Amino acid sequence: MTKPRFAGPYAGWALVALLTLVHILSYVDRMLPLLLIEQIKHNLALSDFQLGVLIGPAFATFYILFAIPLGWLVDRWNRTSLLAAAILFWSGLTALAGIASTFTLLFASRLGVGMAEACLSPCALSLISAVIPPARRIRAVAIFQAGSTTGSFVAMAGGGWLAAFLEGRPRLTLPIFGAFEPWQEIFLISAVLGIPLAVILFALRDPRAERGGGGTSAADRGQAGELGTYLSSNRVALFCLLLVGIGYTVFGNLASWSVAVFTRIWHWDVAQAGLVSGSLALVGALSGGALAVFITGGKMGGRAPRPFDAIIIGLILDLVTISTFAQAPSAIAAAALYFCGILGMGCAVTGAMSALTLAVPSSIRGRVAALYFFCVTLVGMALLQPIVGKLSDRHGLPTAITALALIFGVIAILGAFAGRNRVHAIIERYEFETIGNGSLLMAGQSTYRSS
Repeated sequence: MTKPRFAGPYAGWALVALLTLVHILSYVDRMLPLLLIEQIKHNLALSDFQLGVLIGPAFATFYILFAIPLGWLVDRWNRTSLLAAAILFWSGLTALAGIASTFTLLFASRLGVGMAEACLSPCALSLISAVIPPARRIRAVAIFQAGSTTGSFVAMAGGGWLAAFLEGRPRLTLPIFGAFEPWQEIFLISAVLGIPLAVILFALRDPRAERGGGGTSAADRGQAGELGTYLSSNRVALFCLLLVGIGYTVFGNLASWSVAVFTRIWHWDVAQAGLVSGSLALVGALSGGALAVFITGGKMGGRAPRPFDAIIIGLILDLVTISTFAQAPSAIAAAALYFCGILGMGCAVTGAMSALTLAVPSSIRGRVAALYFFCVTLVGMALLQPIVGKLSDRHGLPTAITALALIFGVIAILGAFAGRNRVHAIIERYEFETIGNGSLLMAGQSTYRSS
């Protein structure tokens, strides 16, 4: 049976919509431990340090280890089938969290989810670049990135409501496993949601196949050493982009303790904290993405897109708000600062993801994106979250959030200013991108000028 082709004026945007749904699902699975953090803590008798391990290294370790191999596969294999397989795998591991009754089993579940989700962003950015022309790509990336906060909203608001609903219901009981806690039931429900999306992706034909065959073309595979040449020639610009990525990842992971802040400091119940956090995150991130599209521009007045303008504005806003929201004098002030922080992150993340699609050749985009996510996840999540937990155990959660936001925020902003002109120069050199097949027309090695 022949798979459907990507044809017609709206086919590319339909794929963007599907990838956004996958992104939403991935963040539901990723954010559930943060929503259910207090229930898990008390049910399994865990410390804040152990919670930090669960929401940091437990997810990030395999995400980091498998990011680069999966990025290599993205540049060579059928991307739609690869992503479909990843969805089924992380859904299965989410189900494993639903039967977890010990820290060890829950830790193993999060390892597997992290491994599979390492495939998503490199695969999605590569597919978006293949079907959306550069002049409209920032808008497409903004839509895709909205999936992260939409997923957070679904997890926080929907999961919070579901947690409250299940509390008043009889416990689900199965042979061998016995009775399930409400937080375990929520993991099981979430695991089922990935199946239909995986089936749709398995049925679709990779846009790469439209250029003949199921694999990569000779142009896409590139010459030996192309990746190394690109990384070496643009090392300063890419290092600055990494600092930016680490910065907004740190801000995002610090903001992810919002439910704990509202429940511990302001004594909200988990349903109220989840609804408020999720709602503010959704509106804030969508607004931030729209702001990034407005700031960045592209093809207006003959000017190439300038994503670092959005990054700088977003990071400065984050530095001011994320460092103070846990220290706010009232719950309303904390919620307002949290909202502004999410808006800043939406702006910065959209700018950074757009830079990855615009400044990297299509033949190595999957691997470069994988290297990028490897680095930002290693520092911004795997190393950060246990530090947050340890500092929280010793000095309190507000102090931990403030100190780490200030340290990483200043570094990221300095990196953004240092890399702004360098990355924009690379984008201007790559203005000759083919719209029909999504591949980059590079004028030989001369395109890899040092930056």
